Amino acid sequence: MHKLNSFIFRFRVIIGVLALTMSAIPKPAVAQPASMGTVEERVADIDWLIDTIASRYAYLDEEQVDLEAMRVLYRQEAIFATTRNSWLHVLEDLLANLHDHHVNLNQNARSSSQLVPSGTDIWARIVDNHAIVTEVLPKSPAAEAGLQAGDEIVAIGDTPTMIAIAAATPPATTPDHAGDYILRVLLAGDHERVRVLTLADGHRIVMPPYVRSSSPEMINWRWLDGNIGYIRIENSLGADDTVAAFDTAVEELHGANGLVLDLRFTPNGGNTGVAIPILGRFVSQSGAYQRYEGEQFEGGVELDTVNPRGPFTITAPVVVLVGHWTGSMGEGMAIGLDALERATTIGTPMAGLRGGIKGFALPNTGVGFGLPVFRIFHINGTPREAFDPSVLVDLTMEHGADPVLAAGVEYLHQREADLP
Repeated sequence: MHKLNSFIFRFRVIIGVLALTMSAIPKPAVAQPASMGTVEERVADIDWLIDTIASRYAYLDEEQVDLEAMRVLYRQEAIFATTRNSWLHVLEDLLANLHDHHVNLNQNARSSSQLVPSGTDIWARIVDNHAIVTEVLPKSPAAEAGLQAGDEIVAIGDTPTMIAIAAATPPATTPDHAGDYILRVLLAGDHERVRVLTLADGHRIVMPPYVRSSSPEMINWRWLDGNIGYIRIENSLGADDTVAAFDTAVEELHGANGLVLDLRFTPNGGNTGVAIPILGRFVSQSGAYQRYEGEQFEGGVELDTVNPRGPFTITAPVVVLVGHWTGSMGEGMAIGLDALERATTIGTPMAGLRGGIKGFALPNTGVGFGLPVFRIFHINGTPREAFDPSVLVDLTMEHGADPVLAAGVEYLHQREADLP
């Protein structure tokens, strides 16, 4: 009991040390659970959640967590969750033991950690006990504050980074196993407090919380030099209107010598009802673009296929730009175009969100959450979360306006030059 109480306290404190002031930060509207329920109902919901993880979570065998120990610990926390926010925090802390960015509640408090990747502007990883920034979202608070790929973060707030990670590590795992996950959660901060980071050169970075901006357009497109078309999907793979907007862009760019499809800002994922029609514009015959594995499929395996669609097929060479904010369905499209041999993927590793999500709701308090219930693979057997682009761009070494786009355009120009 002491270890769990200590973890929950330390995790909130570590998030809290990011604050300098909150008075200038707007407070977003945040959903609240319909009911806290009674003590007995909350304890029953903990049991139901643990049982659901045990029976439905597709990646449990990789986590090495003691669910029965978690059951005992979080039952106790449920008893003392006397406010709506404290109940949400108990559930968030329980799920954090899985250190899976694809496992989240569908509602949170202002003091909740932001979701990764959709609620963060910093991607980082631990390299030899050093926290290294690997990518910063353009035009974000972190970018405007001067943070860039390659920077080493030595302190979060006033706490040395590795100590902060150790203090915030959930009780059912270890910093060695969950360090990158915890680091990214700490760097994302919460919904209301200013974030303060110290770099290895002594520079102090102060940033407000990241607030996702919405593009007024589902799709942005333009012509690039050399008769190359460019299409960017603006985090809209869950919106039905995106298909029509994509078709319009394809019509306008018909006749291009090459096409750049930019999937680098799709952190919210989407659904196959949008992705498959888009993929259909790139193929002239039916083909499988990804593989599912899970007990719910006959024989344990199912192939997801795409069929040709539209008045014409895109036949020009295609590059797909990907990055750490290419999430879920965006990742599926990237591995799909690679599997269909219709594009070359260029960029950084993607968000690495695991599996296909199913929504659940706790039976008593009604809090919803998403859990990966089946695994997703490239047709060649590579787990989607482990897929790397064919052309890797190391942003810690490459600086400039947009090194990934530059690499994509250069690839298309070189391919055109190599044609007889």
